[in-house]
Amino acid sequence: MVAVDRLLSAEGNAGCMSALEDQFAHRWGQLYPDLPPLRGQTIPPWEAWAAERKSLGLARVRRAFVGDFIWPSAQVVVEIQGGTWVVSGHSTGTGIKRDATKLLTAAIGGWLVVPLTAEMMKAESGVWFPKLAGLIRARACEFAKDSSVALAHLP
Repeated sequence: MVAVDRLLSAEGNAGCMSALEDQFAHRWGQLYPDLPPLRGQTIPPWEAWAAERKSLGLARVRRAFVGDFIWPSAQVVVEIQGGTWVVSGHSTGTGIKRDATKLLTAAIGGWLVVPLTAEMMKAESGVWFPKLAGLIRARACEFAKDSSVALAHLP
């Protein structure tokens, strides 16, 4: 399975997936081998935000926004929400603030972050996966169209 192989061998993250992320990768690769995501990459808006903070003399950003699954051509990031029903890093005050910063930074940069819970991936995957694939295809098509229009105006 090309998509899963490509996904699992993403630079610096082989073998670091949670069980839920592994399930997503496997299921997505089976259903949509033509839409392979990248894994373990920092999205460009986050890098720009970190540089801006540094130039303003603000505290250094400790961790970059590394998306669980990324489709750069569509500017879509899927974040797998594990531990939905337990108190963990994402459900503490600090975690909520960190996640809100990541979501806002991505949105300002034109990226869409899609959170998926275990329930959405498992029992409801027949509902959400086709919608997500359609969203990724539509955004990729729109960005490709915008790029070709912009390129047509170059001298």
